[in-house]
Amino acid sequence: MPFTAYTDNELLNHLLGPASYTKPAAVYVALFNGDPASGGTEVSTTGSAYTRLAATFSVSLNVATNSANIEWPVSTTAWGTIDHIAVYDAVTGGNQLVTAAL
Repeated sequence: MPFTAYTDNELLNHLLGPASYTKPAAVYVALFNGDPASGGTEVSTTGSAYTRLAATFSVSLNVATNSANIEWPVSTTAWGTIDHIAVYDAVTGGNQLVTAAL
């Protein structure tokens, strides 16, 4: 899962600059049609039964693994082709932390 520019900047500033980075209290997985780093769009929340879902990860040897299945409800409208995910620090809005292709 590559870091986003936001995460890169926060960690660099934490390690070498004057600011501290505080780990988010919770993280949320978002579904995307296309790569969020190059114009992909998050599934619409309007009338579709979609929302970002909370997840818990563990990290070992530079690999992040979620600790439980993440299961969205049955969609009430077409969500399109889901081919990427992103992890955010908020259930809506917030900062995109990492992305990954599925």
